[in-house]
Amino acid sequence: MQMKAIMPPAETIDAEFSEPTVYPNPFDYALFIQVDNHDEFDLNIIDLNGRLVYSAQKLSGDQQLQLGEIPNGAYIMTITSEDKIFHSKLIKSE
Repeated sequence: MQMKAIMPPAETIDAEFSEPTVYPNPFDYALFIQVDNHDEFDLNIIDLNGRLVYSAQKLSGDQQLQLGEIPNGAYIMTITSEDKIFHSKLIKSE
């Protein structure tokens, strides 16, 4: 059986979009986020039970988050800009 890659037409691909860089992962106290463009974005981190554990609005550029107060565990981070959404799984481990 032959598999085919499915790609959207070239005109629908946003050439300026690149995913944020998030490191280290797993993290202990600080989490770094590098964003290539300088558009404002909102950031939410939720635990696996759906509880919001961290939220920040109207960020831009590179960020260093101090997250030592959240418990060890797995989280989902969402970065939302005007027209883009990025999700990432995070592991907090001291």
